Amino acid sequence: MKNIRNIPEKLLKCLLVALVLCIWFSAMIDASVVIDVLKEVGDRVGITDIAQGPEEKVREPRIVMAVNKRFQQKLNVEIRQTGNLNAMRRKVPDRMMLHHTAGDLKSSQKWLTESKISCNYLIDKDGTIYVIVPPWYKANHAGDVSNSRFNNTSTIGVEFVNLGNGYDPYTDEQIKSAAWIAQKYDVPRGNVISHRRAARPKGRKVDPARNFPWYRLWAYAYDIDTYLLELKTKTDNEYYSEIVNRKAVRYGVSPALLEQLVSKESSWNYKARSRSGALGLGQVMPSTLANMKDANGNKYDLSAYKDSPDIQLDAAANYLSEQVETFGYSSLALAAYNAGPGAVVKYGKVPPYKETLQYVHKIKIALQESAEEMSNKD
Repeated sequence: MKNIRNIPEKLLKCLLVALVLCIWFSAMIDASVVIDVLKEVGDRVGITDIAQGPEEKVREPRIVMAVNKRFQQKLNVEIRQTGNLNAMRRKVPDRMMLHHTAGDLKSSQKWLTESKISCNYLIDKDGTIYVIVPPWYKANHAGDVSNSRFNNTSTIGVEFVNLGNGYDPYTDEQIKSAAWIAQKYDVPRGNVISHRRAARPKGRKVDPARNFPWYRLWAYAYDIDTYLLELKTKTDNEYYSEIVNRKAVRYGVSPALLEQLVSKESSWNYKARSRSGALGLGQVMPSTLANMKDANGNKYDLSAYKDSPDIQLDAAANYLSEQVETFGYSSLALAAYNAGPGAVVKYGKVPPYKETLQYVHKIKIALQESAEEMSNKD
C-alpha cells in the first residue's frame, strides 16, 4: 500500500475502474476485501463516493456483493454499446422504500439475483447487507406507486429477510443495518416509506409486515425522543403497527381486528375524546379502565393512559380480548366493545343501535378487504 503513491494517475484511474467492475460483476464477493484499496485509490483520483465510511451513530455492517444477473447483463450491454462506464448511473436518492422478502436468505437471494425483481440492498437476519443493485443504479422493486416521489428511480429499495407473517421478528442487527443505509445517504426520516403505503392500488402490498419496529429504526437512525413526540401527532396506523401487533399477541387477539377497531374508534388520534367521555386510541371509558388490570395484574393509571399511545393500545387489546373470550370471534364481540357487553346480553344479538350496527358492519367489511373473516354470528 505504501508504493501506491508512486503509481501514475492514469494507471491509478485504470486500476480503480477495474476494481469497481470486479465488485459490480462478481456475485458474492465480500466488499471488505477491497475496501481499503478502493478508498486510497479513490482519494488519489478525487473520487470520494466509493467506500466511504458510515456516519458515527451506527457501526458499519458486513457488506457482500450479490448482483442481480439481469441488471448485470443489461449494464454490460449498455457499456459495450455506448462505451460509457457511467451508463445508467444515477445520483443516489435520499429516499428509501422498505420491503420484506417473505422467505429465508437462500430463497430471497435466488429470487432477487435471478428474476426481474430486484432491490438495492438485501438485509439478512444477522445484519449482513447484500448489494443486489448498487445504489447509484435503479432497482426494480416498487411496482405501481401512487406518488412518483417514491418510484424505482427515486428510491433506494431495501428488502429485509423476513417471512412477512407479522410474527417473524425483525432483528436488531437488521434494523441497525437499515439505519446505517439511511445515515450513509442522508435520508430524512420523512423519506423512509413502506411498500404498503406507496403501492397502488391501496392494499396491493403489505410489506414490511405489521410487526416492523419503526420506533427502533428511528431510534438508531435519527432521534427516538423526537419520533415519540411525533408519534402522538400521527393519524396513520403504520406508525403504530408494531405496537398494535405486540399488544394483540400479548392478549391473544387478531392484530388485523385490533387495527381495524382502533381505526374506527379514533382514526389513530391518541387525543380523541367522545361525547360520552371515551378516551384515546381505543376509546375506552374511564369507568371501564378503572376496573381493568393489565397482563401483569396492575391497574391502569388514568393520567398515564391519557398521554400514552402504548398504554391506550394495551387497554384496547385487553378489553377486546375480554369480549372475544365471552362472545367468540364474531360480530357480538365487536358490538360488546362498542355498546358494552350488557347490551349484547340484553338483546341476545347485536343491539339495534344505529351507531353499533354501522360500527360492526364497517369493521367486518374492512377485515374482508384485508382477507380476514369473522363469524357472522349476531
